Amino acid sequence: MNGRKRIAISLRKFRQVGNLPFQHLGHRAIASPIESVASSAVTSKDAGPIHRTDWCFLVRRFGGRGDYHGESFVTMLMEASTLAVRNHQKEKIDALRNAVLNSAIKSPDDYLQGVLLQFVAIATPWHFKVLQFYNSPSSYLEKAGIEPETGALISNFVEHIFPELKGKEAFRLQIERDLLHYGLILPESAWYTERTTNTGDQLLKQIEFPEGV
Repeated sequence: MNGRKRIAISLRKFRQVGNLPFQHLGHRAIASPIESVASSAVTSKDAGPIHRTDWCFLVRRFGGRGDYHGESFVTMLMEASTLAVRNHQKEKIDALRNAVLNSAIKSPDDYLQGVLLQFVAIATPWHFKVLQFYNSPSSYLEKAGIEPETGALISNFVEHIFPELKGKEAFRLQIERDLLHYGLILPESAWYTERTTNTGDQLLKQIEFPEGV
């Protein structure tokens, strides 16, 4: 099944659900899926929180830069859209929006795409924040005026950087387990310049807002 047929079938399913930003889509989506998703979402009375409509505006502004009909992009668009309309957290909506935009520029490999979608589905905003900290701990610690001792474990400083997590050790440890489970960080050991894996680095790039949009 080609990309256009998959988009058309998926959008028909969206319209049947009701109370979704995509429910008013018509046949125009087959010819121009991005523009149709954007225009329908921003005009729907049921479009939801403003950051959801912001997503559609930005995707619409993306214009013709990307490959809208590649199989990888179609998968990302459909899966990310489904997750987005089921969530209210801005961090997750933004991550999904950026993943869609970046996949139009350069499609991630199937493994990364699968990890990204599965991880975003279970992640809280704190998962993203802790992952970003592990990606560049030195910059966070320097900004906070913290000088770690030689051999110190990075995880010991998570609560210093994010005081909101103090007293929530079980939750912090669950974040740690989730990041390890999805292969986004290295197992705890001596001091690292960064603790993210190659997959973690790529995922963070994929959920960053692309330049020039």
